[in-house]
Amino acid sequence: MSDQPIPGQALSTDEPIDQNDPHFAEILDKIKHPPSINETLMAQSKDELTSNPTVVPEMINESGDLRGDLKRDE
Repeated sequence: MSDQPIPGQALSTDEPIDQNDPHFAEILDKIKHPPSINETLMAQSKDELTSNPTVVPEMINESGDLRGDLKRDE
């Protein structure tokens, strides 16, 4: 087998992690307490929101009835 890392796997380091480091505590807090979806959406720009299909549904620009089977018989 080659010594190349497998894509998608984190590289292991033997360096000890200083758990008293404020940067480490901040990252750990973000992992344990992620922002709410509302905060995330409010932080996005207007262009990002309008291009997101889960936030803004696709608009149908057709005039007239879309369901012809619901019309009354004339």
